Amino acid sequence: MPVLENHRLWQKTGKGYPPGRRILDADIFKEIVGDLDDEERSVLHWVLDGGGFRPWGEFTERFGDDMDESPYWQWHEPESLPGRLKRTGLLYVGMLNELQVAFIPADIREQLAEILSG
Repeated sequence: MPVLENHRLWQKTGKGYPPGRRILDADIFKEIVGDLDDEERSVLHWVLDGGGFRPWGEFTERFGDDMDESPYWQWHEPESLPGRLKRTGLLYVGMLNELQVAFIPADIREQLAEILSG
């Protein structure tokens, strides 16, 4: 099963949208953000305050990591904060100028900031 199909975001939708478009559906997006707890929302605010990304080392110092969790979310629900946020499809880890970072996709930063602030 592709990783995108495991995200809670993708599971809330039917087959009517191509995977890359599902996150841009305003109703689905609001539902996913609405399901976040206060701690998850706070972390996303912090990442957005950093321009939409933070160094992964800095992120894990503050919030821990998900290295000991199973990547098979369909059988093992993540318990760590980074694992739960990755599962939503709102937070990713990647490389930026040779630096590993936690980031929120640029396509959703503005909309996410509006919903979190509202």
